[in-house]
Amino acid sequence: MDKKISLLIDGDNISPNLIQPILNEMQRWGDITIKRIYGDWTTNNMNGWKDILQKHAIRPIQQFRYGPNATDNALIMDAIDITYTNKVVNTFCVVTSDIDFYGLFMRLREYGYFVIGIGKQQTNELLRKSCDQFIFTENIGIQGREKEVVTAKEEGKDELKDILIKTYNSIDKEEDGWVILSLFGDHIRRLSPDFDPRSYNHKNLISIFRSYSDIFEVKNDMQNPIIYYVRAIGLEEEDREITKTGSIKKFLGFYGFIESDDGDYYFHSTNITRNVSDMKIRKGMNVRFKVFRKPDLEGSTTEERNGKAYDIEIL
Repeated sequence: MDKKISLLIDGDNISPNLIQPILNEMQRWGDITIKRIYGDWTTNNMNGWKDILQKHAIRPIQQFRYGPNATDNALIMDAIDITYTNKVVNTFCVVTSDIDFYGLFMRLREYGYFVIGIGKQQTNELLRKSCDQFIFTENIGIQGREKEVVTAKEEGKDELKDILIKTYNSIDKEEDGWVILSLFGDHIRRLSPDFDPRSYNHKNLISIFRSYSDIFEVKNDMQNPIIYYVRAIGLEEEDREITKTGSIKKFLGFYGFIESDDGDYYFHSTNITRNVSDMKIRKGMNVRFKVFRKPDLEGSTTEERNGKAYDIEIL
């Protein structure tokens, strides 16, 4: 289904220099039918936007700063209003790095909308995971990215390898091990909505696989259009699928944590294999799960210290 996009921008927390790359990115996804930017246009910090609005046909929404979240609330109310009044839009793109929009993202997904977030790399993981796709502003053609950001991703190459292997292990494959590349891409984004090849200096997913030619092979069907396939050819024993048991430590409606013998594992409700629409997930429930990423108990952030789980089975 073609995406009809409502683009809503938190103008208080985004640079005007980002608008052209953002529009270019969204045009790759579909048609932008609504373009709005929210802020207090009586303040000087919004002056940089004024010449851009007419050029890109973006509608400014005025919101006085009556409180710390006045602009956020105006955007949220408009988004919910669009769901009731606009029958064309099927996708929301919200440009923000503010965790306060977490509830909006989850509600829009409950309504059946595809949700794209655009924000900075340091955006809270909870906000990133609440989207169908989260895109880093550092990845969409902005010149002069901070050197340390690129360096961090280069140093994270082993993390990238781990993501590829764990995703490959989690997919139902043909008997000979081949997986359609587009299926792999859909699966990896469900597990990691903020995954983007550009974070690792690659233009696309196939470029990443070709850089790991020692553990993955790529083929195509020589048809038009071409369909690509990937297959693991050299997984080490420690890279093979790991299954563990544990118990629910905490569940907060859409995500939670599993307590296991080597640490805690983060999971989303969609990672539970059985239909849980009529089941109440409670603390202490025993589970069996597959390891997407192991915990690093000496990690510097909560995200690093917690592992990630998928294919969770309630015992």
